[in-house]
Amino acid sequence: MVRALIVFAAVPLFLTMGAEASPPPATERSAVWRAAVREINEQLPERHPDWFHRITAPDWDTAADKLNERVPALDEQLLALELSRLVALGGDSHTAVRLPPIEPAMATLPARFAVMDDGVFIAAANGPHHRLIGARVVGFGPLDADEAIAGVSTLFAWENEHWRRRQAAVFLTIPAALEMIGATPDRQTVRLRVRPPGGEGGEETVTAEALSPEEARGGWATWMSRLDGKVPLAVKGASSFYRSEFLDDSGVMYVQYNKCASAPGFPFPEFARFVLSKCAELDARRIVIDLRENAGGNEGVILPLTVPLSVTERFREPGSIVCLIGPGTYSSGMGNAISLSRIGAVLIGQPTGGKPNSFGEVRSFPLQELGTVVYHSTRLWTKVPDSDPLSLLPDVAVPRLGDDLRTGRDRTLEAAISYTPGSRQGPDAGADGAPGGTTGREP
Repeated sequence: MVRALIVFAAVPLFLTMGAEASPPPATERSAVWRAAVREINEQLPERHPDWFHRITAPDWDTAADKLNERVPALDEQLLALELSRLVALGGDSHTAVRLPPIEPAMATLPARFAVMDDGVFIAAANGPHHRLIGARVVGFGPLDADEAIAGVSTLFAWENEHWRRRQAAVFLTIPAALEMIGATPDRQTVRLRVRPPGGEGGEETVTAEALSPEEARGGWATWMSRLDGKVPLAVKGASSFYRSEFLDDSGVMYVQYNKCASAPGFPFPEFARFVLSKCAELDARRIVIDLRENAGGNEGVILPLTVPLSVTERFREPGSIVCLIGPGTYSSGMGNAISLSRIGAVLIGQPTGGKPNSFGEVRSFPLQELGTVVYHSTRLWTKVPDSDPLSLLPDVAVPRLGDDLRTGRDRTLEAAISYTPGSRQGPDAGADGAPGGTTGREP
């Protein structure tokens, strides 16, 4: 039996486009976009702590000049994506440009994707495409799935393979981006080559028509709605800052920590005291802290939990503290995982999307004429001073498989509950993300 111990604290949704700004008049269009390119070209090297760690100054200036030359030939959707591609040349995943107000607004595919260890799968779909939820996407037009991922990966910055594949899932939903990489000749429709859920049946081609932002506001169904059994614990709390449940059958206290921030109305110190008191009251044998969807915030918020954990007698035995990590563990969320590993936590899951030694502490500057802002790092964080790993790697590797969208299985949490000190493999291990600790490097 599972006892729900707290109410969820809602996570606000931040839109990528400002609602109040308007696109510039057509007569000013080229001048406005060229001014934005010039501002980015000049400001990022001045504001970033080491902008030329991945690209040389001459190459940076050349890229900006070439984009400026192309401005009159590109529509606003392509210009917005090209601006993102320009900023991505810096190779800092904390530095990006917010999508400006454009006309027409950026359309979307009637599908949302999950890039798993064994391929790209449809995790949500709109309208007549509901039947495809759980299907594997073999290709986007003439490109196979890996070619499409490689193509859209030029449009955003990434520092390891796990963040690249996670973020690619977002850009694969943008028809204009798919047009840019040659996946479709017409961004109004995209031909998806898919295999049915469960792997039964042959490949079929589905024509997906682009949706406007207004059309995309309703009509969605997700893989969770197709489950016959209970919704996985991690999904139940996906919209919360943090939550906890005690698993009676295993004696495990499950703590989901999605955002490095204190929830309004329920400060984190109060939550931490509650969790620790319940661990004592219910005689928890293990505490599992789930950071798989924690993309950052204030790294110090978690201290009221981790400091007492480091000296609590019941959690002194090996394996009594477990931390779940994955591609969504990023920035301060990844920093919290490193801190937990240093007090003895076993890391279970997949390599993090965050890079331990990376830029951060984000600030912004406006592109006023374009009605948007550029976010940029101001500091280099060194979490592992004696090496430069691409990811924080798990002690116990567990694959993320497309079939889990059909069955609702959470292999990583299963591995955390059943973990025996000294084991290095989770259920069905052997897929991407071999164990290796904080200093391991990806192939």
